[in-house]
Amino acid sequence: MNKQLRVLLGILLIIGLFLGSYEGIWKQGAKKVSGPDIKKADNNEIYLEVIWDASGSMWGKEYGVEKIIRSREVLKTFTDKLSGEINMGLRIFGARRIGDLKDSFLAVPFNEKNKDKVLNFIANVKPLGKSPIGYSLLQAKGRSGRGLWKKICTAGK
Repeated sequence: MNKQLRVLLGILLIIGLFLGSYEGIWKQGAKKVSGPDIKKADNNEIYLEVIWDASGSMWGKEYGVEKIIRSREVLKTFTDKLSGEINMGLRIFGARRIGDLKDSFLAVPFNEKNKDKVLNFIANVKPLGKSPIGYSLLQAKGRSGRGLWKKICTAGK
């Protein structure tokens, strides 16, 4: 499997875990979420870009708990299960400016063993603006130079 495809699959896995498990996470809590099974193959590096929603809608509540709190719990549970050899990066959207549909930035650059940096960063993020998920996906694709997008998972309605 080539490097571009591995990066794409990693990004899609993260999106799928966050968004696809939405209903079970809110009802049962982050402790019930199982971790991903990502492994290195043939000594090639794996890059995983988490695209995290910090838009104003994350102040909303599901089952009595703010979405931003649950989202932090899910990301912590997820990163605890990751191999330390995965180069993880964190892209955040909706956290800097109200009404900006291009508010997306790479908050934590790719690096091995930076799970703590990711978790420390999100602990201080306050949801604020719009939800430019499409723009964020294009930014992630453009930043990494990957062109193999085949599937996108979302919990959008």
